[in-house]
Amino acid sequence: MTGGEELIIEGVVTTLGPRHEEGLKEDVNISPMGPLVTERMDTLLLKPYTSSRTYRNLKRHGEGVFHITDDVELIARATIGQVETPLNATREIQGRYIEGACRFYEFRVEELDDREERTRIQCRVVHSEKLRDLLGFNRARNAVLEAAILASRTAFLPPGDILRQLDDLQVLVDKTGAEPEQRAFSLLRGYVEKAGERQAGGDETR
Repeated sequence: MTGGEELIIEGVVTTLGPRHEEGLKEDVNISPMGPLVTERMDTLLLKPYTSSRTYRNLKRHGEGVFHITDDVELIARATIGQVETPLNATREIQGRYIEGACRFYEFRVEELDDREERTRIQCRVVHSEKLRDLLGFNRARNAVLEAAILASRTAFLPPGDILRQLDDLQVLVDKTGAEPEQRAFSLLRGYVEKAGERQAGGDETR
């Protein structure tokens, strides 16, 4: 990569599914993701699994949008696949951006390596816009972000272990969280609890 020091930025990626491209219906996948980016935000390195819709959509269509947001409830809902949010047409690519995000970055895939289960998708940012100021993060929002990352790993980590880590994060949400953070954390905890119930019952599907 070029453009200075690299860092991981947590956000949300939107990609178009096959039904959208075929004109049958709006088909937009919204997923949390933490790409490796440059300080100038001119390139993104995404690492979705081959089992993910993000990977399948980008391999087929090759375009998407990365969003920076301080709306942790949006991130939580995207993590558990229960997000509904206003979308708008992108400027330079065929895609959709989230209207409530702080910034969005339209990108095109330049290289895609899917020889391993964890892919490496190198992307070039072709357009970006600021939609509103980034209010920032407090301890509760940081805790929800960590909880979302944990909740995304129920297929790899025992739900019981995740719930014990959520107990520690719950203290921060209770102390410094407003209603949106409380709702977001409750959604994530409920998702992990249901994953544990499914595994206990012998159903490990997600």
